[in-house]
Amino acid sequence: MTKILVTGVNGLIAKPLIDALIQNDNYDIFALSTHKEQALTRYAYIKQANFHIVSFHDNIQDINIVINLAGEPIAKSFLTKKRLKTIKSRRLTFLHRLKNYLKDSKPSYFIQASASDIYKDSKNLIYEQDNIDDSDLAKICISQEFSAKELFEDLNTTVVSIRLGIVLAKEALIVRALQNFAPLLIVGNKTYLPYIALEDVVGGIMHLIKTQDVGVFNFTSPCYLSLKELFLCINAKRKCQLKLPAPSFIFKLIDKRAALLLTDKKVVPQKLLNSGYSFKINSKEALSNYLH
Repeated sequence: MTKILVTGVNGLIAKPLIDALIQNDNYDIFALSTHKEQALTRYAYIKQANFHIVSFHDNIQDINIVINLAGEPIAKSFLTKKRLKTIKSRRLTFLHRLKNYLKDSKPSYFIQASASDIYKDSKNLIYEQDNIDDSDLAKICISQEFSAKELFEDLNTTVVSIRLGIVLAKEALIVRALQNFAPLLIVGNKTYLPYIALEDVVGGIMHLIKTQDVGVFNFTSPCYLSLKELFLCINAKRKCQLKLPAPSFIFKLIDKRAALLLTDKKVVPQKLLNSGYSFKINSKEALSNYLH
């Protein structure tokens, strides 16, 4: 029996990931939450004996694999220097606490969630080793990846980082937010946005659990879309076809979080593809259908 610990269990990714993991009778799943009562409510529908909700106060042993998804979403509220500093501090503090919690288990494999914000904008294709940025968002990613590697390799754990594009699903906050801008047609925007469908995040993680591949992996769709094309995918089936032209920079004026959308990065999931993963949502048509 392989024991798998998942963190960030009240977030977007963890729920479908846990739903997939519990289907394998060879996996014993531990959902670690700092808000255990909330997690108990969220996962009350799961009755399988191979699923357990735990907190840092619970004693668990012999964890084999850790999937660290913990961290307040960057786009949850307005971005300020103070908030970015707090996010960074909380994520690093959590990693130290997690290492201390697992020091006796000494897991063999650790998957650390990061983000494609780590890369500079570029007109060239971006691979796993390319174009590391020095922005505040990039520094959060760099610190989290470095700390995970340093802390858990001290336990002889193999640490891999998955650099997520913007995660898209019907229930994702970003999708619902963009639906509010449905009448707008983005003009003057030919930049490319790194994204990935939630189904492929889950599929990619399941693939890594199976292959135990090492290194850094871009979790981004191989089908590149601009912000304008993404708007059209999300709102493709709306009955109202009237669209008002809007320059892309207007979104930064509305909310600084728009910087997350107004990037220009064709981030290539080269290592994930080379390892044999086949993307399920790999075209504009497939994405549009997936989001409706």
